[in-house]
Amino acid sequence: MNLTDDEWKEINSLKRQLALSYMENAALRRQTKTEEDADTQPPAIMEHQPPEIKREYESMRETIAIGREALDLEAAGYDYATALKLSEAVHKGDFETAAKYMEMYENNERTAHAAEIKEAGETAKLRKAFGLR
Repeated sequence: MNLTDDEWKEINSLKRQLALSYMENAALRRQTKTEEDADTQPPAIMEHQPPEIKREYESMRETIAIGREALDLEAAGYDYATALKLSEAVHKGDFETAAKYMEMYENNERTAHAAEIKEAGETAKLRKAFGLR
């Protein structure tokens, strides 16, 4: 599929906006833990558990949340390794590192797009040389 530079810019812009919205969402979830949000509250049984078990439970919940967000980012076009690192950085509150991963992804996309353009040009030259359209 050949896309124009403007279409690639639009795609990358939308991916960046999606990643930023995930980052903002994660930050808001950490700031506003309410009883109304059942996904962010531990079950009532956890109130009576020793601190070690509570810590382990919280660790598992965070790992699951990071994995889910990484899968969402992967569905948006990120490779899973980058998506996982980006999600982990967001959960740690390290938005500077998250921004670096987003920028790295965009640079990789630009490089891949440039390679596609070059390959399409070379293919066109070969087709022309052989009298094909």
